Amino acid sequence: LLSVARFGVLDREVVTDDERVYRFQAELLADGKAALPAPELAEFHTNVFVDTVGGRWLGQYPPGHPLVLAPFEAMGLADVVPVLLGVLGVLCAGLLFRMLAGTGVGGVGALLLAVSPLFVLTGATLLSHSTSFLAFTLSLYGAVRHVRHGRAWSALLCGAAWGLLFLARPYTAVTLGLVAPALLLTHALRFRSWKGVGLALLPAALSGIGFLAYNAAATGSAWTTGYDALRRSGAIEFGFGTIVAGYHDHTPLQGFKNAGILGLRYLFWIAGAPVLVLAGAWAFRDRKLRPSVRVAWACLAVGLVSYVPYWAIGVNDTGPVKMFELLLPGVFLVAVGLVRLGRERTEGWPAGLMVAGATAAAMVFWPPQVGHLRDIVRYVREPLDLVQNQVELPALVFVQNVQPPEGRCWVYGRPIPKPDLSDPILYVRDLGPRNLAFWRLHENRHPYRLEYRDNGFVVLPLRVMQR
Repeated sequence: LLSVARFGVLDREVVTDDERVYRFQAELLADGKAALPAPELAEFHTNVFVDTVGGRWLGQYPPGHPLVLAPFEAMGLADVVPVLLGVLGVLCAGLLFRMLAGTGVGGVGALLLAVSPLFVLTGATLLSHSTSFLAFTLSLYGAVRHVRHGRAWSALLCGAAWGLLFLARPYTAVTLGLVAPALLLTHALRFRSWKGVGLALLPAALSGIGFLAYNAAATGSAWTTGYDALRRSGAIEFGFGTIVAGYHDHTPLQGFKNAGILGLRYLFWIAGAPVLVLAGAWAFRDRKLRPSVRVAWACLAVGLVSYVPYWAIGVNDTGPVKMFELLLPGVFLVAVGLVRLGRERTEGWPAGLMVAGATAAAMVFWPPQVGHLRDIVRYVREPLDLVQNQVELPALVFVQNVQPPEGRCWVYGRPIPKPDLSDPILYVRDLGPRNLAFWRLHENRHPYRLEYRDNGFVVLPLRVMQR
């Protein structure tokens, strides 16, 4: 399903500007760099989540997910990464579920995850959630295995996976991601054995040092992240107060409202049919598994509440992406409930509910979501295909906008050029009279302007500039 979504539904296209930024940073890391010297007339390269700060050209994101993409980007295989991460995520989640609750829950949970609309459609993008999901899963697997068997390698795995989670999505690591370290710490306090905690701290600390080193290379300061550097106006990302002056003030009430919306959408997107989610109510009936069930519910609560200080619910086209990591505890609860239901009723109940849920999702949920994503792919490609068909290569395209004024998707920026600016079509900002100065740096390219008018996008040759 992930392959179908990546190469069929999305046709390898981006649905957010973030994906382009991750690839840009992956290209830099593949070349051993965190940032580049600012190009001449750098203001023409200011883009969504990419800018020049202090003489450095950089993207805003932490290095974890770009590091995963980097070797594949260097080989031209970045589009297979979502599928690989998805397969690993399902396998590792299945192993974790089996270790916690037995073979039945492991198999049912892995199957539910593999067909979850949120897992498939968000997982098919180049967003960082697939990396953080895998890291979160592995950190829990390592922690639980160490608690149960005391293996040194499992504590190291927990620390290394948590370190990757921190490098990919730091906020998730210090909220939801603290569950795995908490398990190790609780075990150490109970049995007066600190070996596991010490072993886990080693790779986690190395990740922290790597994070600071990356910041220093990218922004010039170990304590300044890409987020901080690009938000030079002092606008907050998390917290309560003015987000955009005169436009949006974030309050606790709005934060809890956002969390409620995310939670409600999560109930539909986890399986495409709420009938399956209802089976999670049976999870608490299994006394043997109640400690694991309580931890899963705690994960859901912490994950939801952690986004109360965040001012927006985020991208929604492939599902509530901020809830992606919460698929792990959510699917676990549903799988435990289904298996328990089969024991209390008849063995056919779980299979019947899964078939009913899958049928309902296939008839009602999947078609409109797939159609919506196909529309987004068309919206994103419309202006770029127009340029491709009308320009003479090599081309320089000054872009006024890539969407109509009302907006149709989450892609507002231009394609980000390769670090060496070697693209056959180089897209840059349209800065009006200043465009001539930029074109003089690239006189070998044919200049054009891309703009949106009442009847659609148009590509205008800038012949006056050439003369």
